[in-house]
Amino acid sequence: MTAQAVPGDRRRLTHRRRFPDPDALRAVRFDTRVRSIEESIRRELALTLRLPSADRVATGRPLRAQGAGSIAAVRIAGLLERGLRVRISPVELLRDDSVTELAVLLAMRLEGRAEAHLTGPGGARR
Repeated sequence: MTAQAVPGDRRRLTHRRRFPDPDALRAVRFDTRVRSIEESIRRELALTLRLPSADRVATGRPLRAQGAGSIAAVRIAGLLERGLRVRISPVELLRDDSVTELAVLLAMRLEGRAEAHLTGPGGARR
């Protein structure tokens, strides 16, 4: 059962209505999948931080640098996990990875690369 939105309260939508279908995402090109996930992250961050628009969220900057703290990361990680059916920890969201880098990570996990992780300089796991 999908919750209905209350006028003026965008938070009432369930994860099924806020995220693209994971099976449909697996069927599209990788770059298209990344852009779709990136938009989902931007939208959720904007809602969580009560920004007027997802356009205020920069894809090239980390979530932490845009005002997300541990509580926001826990909320967003839970929404991403339920909506996309992939694992992501709040700690991963608060690292210095940009929104785009996080979207790439989630896109890789969505296609079955369960051990996908981001690497830093010299190949060190972050």
